[in-house]
Amino acid sequence: METNLAILIGNLGGPAKTYTKNGSTFTTFSMATNTRFKNKDGKYTTLTEWHRCIVFGPRAEAAGKLDTGTFIEVRGAIRHTEYKGSKRDSIVVNSFLKLDRSERVESDAEEHDEIPDEALAE
Repeated sequence: METNLAILIGNLGGPAKTYTKNGSTFTTFSMATNTRFKNKDGKYTTLTEWHRCIVFGPRAEAAGKLDTGTFIEVRGAIRHTEYKGSKRDSIVVNSFLKLDRSERVESDAEEHDEIPDEALAE
């Protein structure tokens, strides 16, 4: 069995752009993924990779609403094409999911009542 599956989690590098050509709608966006590793000097380094993503069909309209910095997961297939004489790699997106980055909640410095033994017994 053969498969071509890419799963990326990262941030949009700019707003998504939607186009219509020959009656078909598609949306493109660039996405950055980061890999953190320790270099030969023992210091941590971040490597940023950029990915060109294309969404076709009914999902294209929803993808067109994505904006710069949106944190998402993308699933799709890697596609190698030639454009104006140069080779180009893209991810043809089958599905995407906006991921929620909730803010860190700090506890306040107030003292709290002790939990009654009856509550602990339940």
